[in-house]
Amino acid sequence: VMDRPGVYVLSRDLTVRSGDAILVTSDAVTIDLNGHTLSTRSAGVGRGIVVRGARGVVVKNGRVGEFQTNVSGEGTENLT
Repeated sequence: VMDRPGVYVLSRDLTVRSGDAILVTSDAVTIDLNGHTLSTRSAGVGRGIVVRGARGVVVKNGRVGEFQTNVSGEGTENLT
C-alpha cells in the first residue's frame, strides 16, 4: 500500500500470484517501474495498480500486464 506521497521506484520485476498487486491511497504518488514489469501468474485475474481516492498519481517507465485490469482508478483525478 502506497499511503504517503512520494516517488516509488521498482528495483526488479514484480510478479504476484493473483489478486491486486499495488494499492495507492495517497495523492502525489509517482510509481517509476524503472524499466521493470509488474505482472501476475494468474492471467486475466486481479488488478495491477489500483488508485483509490487519490489525485496526481503517475505510473511510468515500465510494463503492467496480464491482469484483468492493468491500472484501475476509483474516485481518482489526474491519473497518468
